[in-house]
Amino acid sequence: MKTILLFFLSLSIPMLSMAQEEEFHRILLSEEHTAARITSATAPNRLYEFAMEYPEIQGQPYLEENWQKGTLHLSDGSSLTDITFRYNIYEDLVEVMYQGRRINLEPTEVTGFSFLDGQTGAVRNFRNGFKVNTVKASRDKEITSASYMEVLYESDHTLVLRHWYKAVQKSDNTTNVPGLGQGAAVSYHFTQAKEEAFIIKEGLFLPVKLSKKGFLEAFLDERPLIQKYIKDKWLRCKTTEELAQVAKYYDKIRLRRAQRKAEREREQEQRQ
Repeated sequence: MKTILLFFLSLSIPMLSMAQEEEFHRILLSEEHTAARITSATAPNRLYEFAMEYPEIQGQPYLEENWQKGTLHLSDGSSLTDITFRYNIYEDLVEVMYQGRRINLEPTEVTGFSFLDGQTGAVRNFRNGFKVNTVKASRDKEITSASYMEVLYESDHTLVLRHWYKAVQKSDNTTNVPGLGQGAAVSYHFTQAKEEAFIIKEGLFLPVKLSKKGFLEAFLDERPLIQKYIKDKWLRCKTTEELAQVAKYYDKIRLRRAQRKAEREREQEQRQ
């Protein structure tokens, strides 16, 4: 019975097509990387490692529980399209199925990924490789250049959303077993995912709270105009979509100021 169940479960696991697997093998699993370098957790330049399983932990550690199809962006500038994968928040790694096994891809090799959000219809883009000088007031896991960020808006300053790992917590539940008396049943589970928005300026990660005060502090140099915009647009300042909207308006203000400055400089030159 167990064998039959495992067989049917294997049918539901997404696999790469033959063409995808050949391309995947060519780019990510080239013969120059020996088995020792690939499977060793400490070896340099490894391209992947076998994904961890969590049989003793309740819940799941993924951004989306179901596998999704999307694009993987590689360090050499190429991309793999129509790949089925999952983003493991707990490990901060991209996971795929390859030759019947779940594997985690190295963030040095897979520098980003994107997929279509089934609920909103929008494309969600994730990227790592950000130059990290300082992170102010980060509440949780350390941010490094290997950390994946969801890019919400990008100009000379970048607005990103960090999906924190789902921390594992231990629960002690008192049990009363007939004949054995009371005891403690220990269980582990993943907590809810955390999110934190940042504005990145010259390698400085500035956290932004999803509140009116947080929005105004993020664009402090244009506070009066930002405050008026929030009021005129009836923004509640509770979502990342609203934050991106305000960031775009902030750039329009700066562009208008730059244009006016250029016009004044031209007028001064003409007078001379």
